[in-house]
Amino acid sequence: MKILTSGGGIAGLTCAFWLHLEGHTPVVVERAPTGPLGGYGIDFPGSPVATVER
Repeated sequence: MKILTSGGGIAGLTCAFWLHLEGHTPVVVERAPTGPLGGYGIDFPGSPVATVER
Protein backbone atom coordinates (compact mmCIF):
# COMPACT_ATOMS: atom_id res chain seq x y z
CA MET A 1 0.00 0.00 0.00
CA LYS A 2 1.31 3.47 -0.86
CA ILE A 3 1.12 5.85 2.11
CA LEU A 4 1.77 9.58 1.88
CA THR A 5 3.76 11.12 4.73
CA SER A 6 3.71 14.90 4.88
CA GLY A 7 6.96 16.28 6.29
CA GLY A 8 10.55 15.18 5.91
CA GLY A 9 11.60 15.92 9.49
CA ILE A 10 12.58 13.33 12.06
CA ALA A 11 8.97 12.25 12.70
CA GLY A 12 8.00 11.91 9.03
CA LEU A 13 11.13 9.99 8.10
CA THR A 14 10.81 7.71 11.14
CA CYS A 15 7.20 7.01 10.21
CA ALA A 16 8.23 6.21 6.63
CA PHE A 17 11.00 3.90 7.88
CA TRP A 18 8.63 1.82 10.00
CA LEU A 19 5.96 1.73 7.32
CA HIS A 20 8.57 0.43 4.87
CA LEU A 21 9.58 -2.32 7.31
CA GLU A 22 5.93 -3.37 7.49
CA GLY A 23 5.84 -3.80 3.70
CA HIS A 24 4.22 -0.51 2.68
CA THR A 25 5.52 2.00 0.14
CA PRO A 26 5.87 5.32 1.95
CA VAL A 27 6.04 8.52 -0.09
CA VAL A 28 7.49 11.49 1.82
CA VAL A 29 6.74 15.04 0.68
CA GLU A 30 8.41 18.16 2.05
CA ARG A 31 7.83 21.81 1.15
CA ALA A 32 11.14 23.11 2.51
CA PRO A 33 13.66 23.92 -0.24
CA THR A 34 16.44 21.97 1.52
CA GLY A 35 16.81 19.29 4.12
CA PRO A 36 17.72 20.05 7.73
CA LEU A 37 20.86 22.17 7.92
CA GLY A 38 21.66 21.25 11.52
CA GLY A 39 21.49 18.14 13.63
CA TYR A 40 19.22 17.25 16.48
CA GLY A 41 20.39 17.91 20.04
CA ILE A 42 21.05 14.37 21.21
CA ASP A 43 23.76 13.82 23.81
CA PHE A 44 25.36 10.40 24.13
CA PRO A 45 27.16 9.93 27.45
CA GLY A 46 30.54 8.23 27.16
CA SER A 47 31.40 6.57 23.89
CA PRO A 48 28.58 6.98 21.35
CA VAL A 49 29.36 3.59 19.80
CA ALA A 50 29.05 1.82 23.16
CA THR A 51 25.76 3.61 23.85
CA VAL A 52 24.30 2.57 20.48
CA GLU A 53 25.45 -1.03 20.97
CA ARG A 54 23.66 -1.18 24.36
